[in-house]
Formats: sequence, C-alpha cells, structure tokens
Amino acid sequence: PGVLEYRAGRGLQDYVQLAGGYSSRADRGGVTVLRARSGAEAAARDVTSIEPGDQIIVPFRRQVTITERLQ
Repeated sequence: PGVLEYRAGRGLQDYVQLAGGYSSRADRGGVTVLRARSGAEAAARDVTSIEPGDQIIVPFRRQVTITERLQ
C-alpha cells in the first residue's frame, strides 16, 4: 500500500511489485483500477496502461470458514 511516483511505461504489475507485491490474502482476480481522469473503475484485465493519478486497488480475499470448506 502507498503512493508511488508515476513513470511512463510502467504497467499495473510493475506498480504492484513496487508497492510490495501481492500479500497471501490478496484477491488477485478482484484487482481494479480507478481512473483519475474519468473516475471510472476498470477490471485490471481490461487495463492496458496506467495513467498519472490512477489508483490500483487490490482487495483482500474473502475468508472462508472451516465449515464452508467442508461443505
């Protein structure tokens, strides 16, 4: 987590790695990018470039209980 300096040519994964990488609790499939220009939210898989001011959001995975795992 944190604020990183924008550099042209860096991709989403570059910024995730610079921020410390994915934790074991990260929901990699739920990563979104909040676009600074438009305020639109886009799924990471649909993002081809990061622009100045964009926010990359990596949510936590939902915790599954033991009971849920056994069902």
